[in-house]
Amino acid sequence: YTCNNFDADIFTFNPENKFGLRLNRKLYNQLLQRGYHFELLYSPAIEDTTKRKNLIHASHLYHAFGKSRNIIFSSGAHDPVVIRGPYDVINFGFLFGLSQIQCKTAVSYCPHKVVINSVGRRHGKAIMFVENIPREQENTIETAEINVTVDIDDDDDMETDQPKQKKTKV
Repeated sequence: YTCNNFDADIFTFNPENKFGLRLNRKLYNQLLQRGYHFELLYSPAIEDTTKRKNLIHASHLYHAFGKSRNIIFSSGAHDPVVIRGPYDVINFGFLFGLSQIQCKTAVSYCPHKVVINSVGRRHGKAIMFVENIPREQENTIETAEINVTVDIDDDDDMETDQPKQKKTKV
């Protein structure tokens, strides 16, 4: 039912419980084609060992089903102490069985893609969005002016881009 009729962007699960989602390759690929992303929360892995085991198990299942495509890392933190920087999160991705490129896309590209899809669903599909800048910010933005002067001589000595003349014998 979820693969065909449910409109969402992100699938996540509670790491306190075991991975209860019944997936196979066919359903995983069907969800990928519809634009779904799978979220892995890294802060529960820092807090507790059983949550860490459940997250590693879920990430390995994602890898077995679909080569860990469309994975998103997020904190899910209730305490600011467990929030980590992007490079630390990429290193957590290695623990979850992802390659370096997959970790970087899980931190940067896939979350951006989810936000763009959600905005597109709200406002309709578009190539570009234009936002108004409030007056306070407009005054702080500095514009650079570049003046270019070109001197053109009207002399006949000027070289032209023409092919070379063929030499003929007289």
